[in-house]
Amino acid sequence: MKMLEKAKHFGFANFLAYLYVFGFENDQDSVRKIALNQKEPYYFNLGLQTGTALENDNFLMNAYMKNIILYSRFGYHYYVREMYQKRLSVLKLPNPVREAHGLAGLGYNSIILEDYEKAHDYLVRSVCNLAELEQPDDVANSLYNLALNYFVAESYQNTSQVIELIFKMLKELGYRSIHACSTIKLYSMIAVSCYYQEEYYNSYYYLSKMEVVAEHMLGVLQEANEGAWDEDLLLYHLVKAMLYQYENQFDLCQKEFDNVRKYMSSASGSMFFTFPIFAMEQASLYLKRQKNQEADAVLTEAIQYCDKEGLQRKKQKIQYFKEHGFRQKDPLMAEMAQLPVTHILQAAKQVGTQNRLIKRENDIKFLTVLQETISRDNMTTDDLFRNTSAVLKNSYNLDDIMILRRKNGNASVMYEGENPLVDTEEMNRIFDFFGTYKQAFVTNRTDKNFNQFLPLMKPFGERYIMTMIGIPIMEHSGVETVLLACIKIKRRSVGSRVLPGQDDLMILKFAFSQFCETMRRIDNRQMIEMMNQKLEQSAITDHLTGITNRNGFSRQVEMICAQSNRQNNVILYVDLDNFKYYNDTFGHEIGDLVLVCFAEIFKKMTKEKGLAVRYGGDEFIILLYNQSEQDGAYLAEQIYEEIKDGFKGEIGDKLHKTVDIPEDKKISCSIGIASFQSGSKEALETALNHADQMLYYVKRHGKSKYRLYQN
Repeated sequence: MKMLEKAKHFGFANFLAYLYVFGFENDQDSVRKIALNQKEPYYFNLGLQTGTALENDNFLMNAYMKNIILYSRFGYHYYVREMYQKRLSVLKLPNPVREAHGLAGLGYNSIILEDYEKAHDYLVRSVCNLAELEQPDDVANSLYNLALNYFVAESYQNTSQVIELIFKMLKELGYRSIHACSTIKLYSMIAVSCYYQEEYYNSYYYLSKMEVVAEHMLGVLQEANEGAWDEDLLLYHLVKAMLYQYENQFDLCQKEFDNVRKYMSSASGSMFFTFPIFAMEQASLYLKRQKNQEADAVLTEAIQYCDKEGLQRKKQKIQYFKEHGFRQKDPLMAEMAQLPVTHILQAAKQVGTQNRLIKRENDIKFLTVLQETISRDNMTTDDLFRNTSAVLKNSYNLDDIMILRRKNGNASVMYEGENPLVDTEEMNRIFDFFGTYKQAFVTNRTDKNFNQFLPLMKPFGERYIMTMIGIPIMEHSGVETVLLACIKIKRRSVGSRVLPGQDDLMILKFAFSQFCETMRRIDNRQMIEMMNQKLEQSAITDHLTGITNRNGFSRQVEMICAQSNRQNNVILYVDLDNFKYYNDTFGHEIGDLVLVCFAEIFKKMTKEKGLAVRYGGDEFIILLYNQSEQDGAYLAEQIYEEIKDGFKGEIGDKLHKTVDIPEDKKISCSIGIASFQSGSKEALETALNHADQMLYYVKRHGKSKYRLYQN
């Protein structure tokens, strides 16, 4: 109430009108009293007065629709009819679409009120008006209500003809369902209609259509447990029960009737047309099984329901069955509309053509975006997959994409998101499948061939797949690459109007072939880059020892000289002692082993803090970054510690025997040490010359020692 006062105080008249209509008189007691003329809709009328004063026709339309929905829910259908009529009267200017929708609403309301003739008139006018306006979607919705009117009035031949017209429209439009109801409801209505016309083959045909969808609901969808599908499942079990009764399989029939009972409480919206059928069919089964009391009880229950809901015409039908033991076949209404069928189908075809043209434009946009995406420079295969995956998902509403590759006999997978449930064995099974199947496919859960592709769905969780797409790329050696993509089940996804088909598959095949071609180019580019890197590395690496060679040292010198910082660096110039003895005594192979051992020691000691270089023959250089001469001296002492046994163990292992090396002939090294600051090539060359001088000094004064250069 405070909000009302504030709206009045600030003069928010439009907001005030919405508060009056939508904020009050929504409880069940108020609805009952107003519908039965025991109470005036005080706030609703205030809202209408305010909206009328504002000349806000949209508000008035919404106000009446609010009451239509609210009072329908509580079953006050005569009051609802009044609301529909007042809603139509709001339209001051001609609005054919709204008028047609209003007629359709009045038609449905009249069906519930058993005024089938008036419903017929309203709905035929709605269909014809919408057909003139070339609104095939809305035409299909009104046709459904017309078919429902025929169905409830037990005019089953007319029901079948109208539903068949809806199916023809869907085919022209390229849709799988209409907005007004699920496809399973259309199948159930035509299946029952065929049953009562003794066209049992057609009933079985439509039941098979229902089963694919119904089993999917029961087996997969969580909302099946939440009541979202109860009306559809009720109809499905009702049709099954009727056909089991036709086959005289009474136990199975009763089981299905029990299922119908289970869904009735939560499918109250369809009880006005399902309960009478159920009651008479269940009673028929009881009579066949000599259960007369049970038959009488279910018919009495149905009569009481009809009295409560005001369904007197249905009540008469049930009473007839109760008296005679079989249903009266005469329809409650025999009229058949002369519908503009040709015009309706032409309009549907035209809209379907427009939809396909829009789809083709979107396909062209998709391919253009994809081409731009895969043509970017310097992409890796991971970049290519991520970018392509994003474009595919956005364009085709795909949830998961996986690409499998077999290269040089090894299988690998590309996948974005959580790791898929796929190992090498699973990948090989997928390749084997396409090795036999050899073609692309798209399948939806409601397709007959869906189960054929279940083995491919395992990585994604087959329970939750609505649509599966598979595309192999074949080479001379077999399947090279496979695309697997899926659309997951979402709430009400079983009623999705448009799902991927063969036209989409053709576009996706072309797109995937472009992806694979780009992937090959990336592979070739990366192979060339890798070869160049190997050649580059080979040019700066000593082939025997694996450390940097003289050429690599020269490049490193250039980098150091280019540095702007003035950090202190140290050079150790190393020359081996007694190396000739090892070569002459044990052979050149052992000489090479000694060089390798030294290189490994130098490499281990420098690690991240420097560079080990084979400068030539048995000469090495160790370059230490940002270190002092004392650090160089300490490193030299570590080297002597490492080589003190002269590599006797390594040589013995190589020669497979124990070797004896005189102490004065053991391999060692002489080391000259000098330092320099970064940023000057001249300083480095000077330091290298000073280290060489120190090395020469050590060589002349006893070898196997190190000496620091001092100014």
